Amino acid sequence: RPRAPHAANTSTLTPRGPRAGTARRAGGLGLSLGVAAVYVVLSASLAPPRPLSPAGPRGGPRRAGRMHPAVPEGPLGVRRPPLVISDDTRYSLDHLDVPTHYKPYLDSVLIPHGLILDRVLKLADDINQDYVHLTPHMLVVLKGSSGFFHDLQKAMFRQHIAERNTLIPFTYDFVKVSSYSGTASTGQVNITGVDLSSLEGRHVIVVEDMIDTGLTMTKILELLQGDTVRAASVRVVALLEKRTPRSCGLKADYAGFEVPDAFVVGYSMDYEEVFRDMQHVCIINERGIQEFRSGLPSCPSTPTPAADAGASPTAGASET
Repeated sequence: RPRAPHAANTSTLTPRGPRAGTARRAGGLGLSLGVAAVYVVLSASLAPPRPLSPAGPRGGPRRAGRMHPAVPEGPLGVRRPPLVISDDTRYSLDHLDVPTHYKPYLDSVLIPHGLILDRVLKLADDINQDYVHLTPHMLVVLKGSSGFFHDLQKAMFRQHIAERNTLIPFTYDFVKVSSYSGTASTGQVNITGVDLSSLEGRHVIVVEDMIDTGLTMTKILELLQGDTVRAASVRVVALLEKRTPRSCGLKADYAGFEVPDAFVVGYSMDYEEVFRDMQHVCIINERGIQEFRSGLPSCPSTPTPAADAGASPTAGASET
């Protein structure tokens, strides 16, 4: 059917001049702004109040300076539980890449290197979350913690950069801890390698390879938290915690693995300075204990191949 001419209905339509259209659009915009304002007011009144952080927003501190002491955002009183390795967990030496020169002296692999690295990533994330507004000072106990700290600090740094945090991520010192004079324990802990007075007011994290009985670490904490040093806070990150009846009960704040009461080596942990270069954490066997009881055996001299008649010895060959 043919439609009626448009002109016939002009008397029933609302006039739409330029001003009428502008007024209608302005009215709609005003209504939208009003609804948005009501929503913002209601949201602000219903939302819980945000606690003030002494260190300012996540991007950096309120005050000048990059390492000022403050209360961390994370729950510093909460212990991060370790990954438990059961007593019967063992990996065959033939299933993983174990150095040939160590195989005769090992019972089995307890923690493969890949699992160690993945667990270290999680430890780094836990520490970064707790110290998001702080620059902790890491005290790395030599020598067994060196490999652990090498991977831990790389993971912490990469995560720190990815989060675009403007604070210095951490500082560190390598220290040696001794509690013996000759063959007798003095009952006191001596820390060398760092000026202890420089730790006053700092948030210290002690990096340890393994907590066995926990007696030495207890003395370290007493020293750092006492009147001599006066650190703002002291926490412990350890790769391993042993399940042993000899433990004094001390636990790390951040622990990688809880392991059986076995003699473990590797990943910078040694037996008489041997096995530090092995990547996995392994259990040493009785042959290994006897072989290296007095340290690394003397290397036999390597015979020099006889030179061909009329030819000079190989350049650079060492003399024995």
